[in-house]
Amino acid sequence: IANNQVMNTSLGYYINPLFNVVLGVILFKEVLSIPKKLSVLIATIGIALLTYQVGSLPLVSMILAVSFGLYGAVKKKLLISPFTSIAFEAWLLTPLALLYTTMVDNTVWSYFGTDWYTTMLLIACGLTTSVPLVLFSYGAQLLPLNLLGFLQYVSPTIALLLAIFYFGESFGTPQIIAFGCIWIALVLFSLSSQITTRISLKK
Repeated sequence: IANNQVMNTSLGYYINPLFNVVLGVILFKEVLSIPKKLSVLIATIGIALLTYQVGSLPLVSMILAVSFGLYGAVKKKLLISPFTSIAFEAWLLTPLALLYTTMVDNTVWSYFGTDWYTTMLLIACGLTTSVPLVLFSYGAQLLPLNLLGFLQYVSPTIALLLAIFYFGESFGTPQIIAFGCIWIALVLFSLSSQITTRISLKK
């Protein structure tokens, strides 16, 4: 985002739920109904259109999708409380963060302590980062991975809206079609249980 990659960030998060669905089927033997399979197909078409608009599949998008997808799969496998897992992650990353801020880019320390407002904002970053991760950990443990994946379309949608209305990136007819495909897939996925039940009753 800091390097004008908002659309690529959105694209990466759109790919991530599909990757979660694949992981759910492969790792957790989750079964997809026909409507859910159709929704995945429609979403794939939408993502393909977005990728076509970018011109190529950006590396940042792929890294984002794969890494966060594997992160969700690990969270689902863990048998420890979300608070414990987040604390473990923080302790694991602390040495790397200190190494970066002291050896690679020590200018970040100049912002800390300059004034109370900036300092409190920097401290609050920890809270605003950890709370969503804790909630995500609970969701990863309680929900099927394919459902968790599709719920994550909320994040790239927000990123896409920011790219259009805040950062002023272009959003023409092809993007509207792709965006529509993804939301049609979401609606179909949400209604898939009802559709499957009705088909079973008719049989």
